[in-house]
Amino acid sequence: GSPVTSTTRKNLFAVSADLNGPVDDWQPNPDGAVYSLLVADGQIFAGGAFLNAGGQPRQRFVAFNGFGLDPDELAIPFNGDVLALAKIENSLFFGGRFTQAGGLTRRRAASYSFEFDQLTNWNPNINDEVYALAGGR
Repeated sequence: GSPVTSTTRKNLFAVSADLNGPVDDWQPNPDGAVYSLLVADGQIFAGGAFLNAGGQPRQRFVAFNGFGLDPDELAIPFNGDVLALAKIENSLFFGGRFTQAGGLTRRRAASYSFEFDQLTNWNPNINDEVYALAGGR
């Protein structure tokens, strides 16, 4: 079989850059679907329908420092699926089916400040699911 199909992985995995090498040893194995993936500034962010990833409780969002085996300390629980992620400067933006992020009311969109290490006050109060976000700079 091909390198990708010969190694068991659940919902999220990494392959070598040349696509001919083996699947990387990284095994976050989220226990549900991953709908969004963002790689930025040496970190990997994933959002989806999972409740655990990397052997840790992570409600629909997980962050990894590179391909480290353990999740980053950043653990923001969401009460609904995270469908979109974007990073703009020192902020991470989330979109999806949720109405709460980190215990705060955030209807389908939220943002986190890396500078202040907390969710921001940004709350656009969107009435329907957010499927995509775009960031720049």
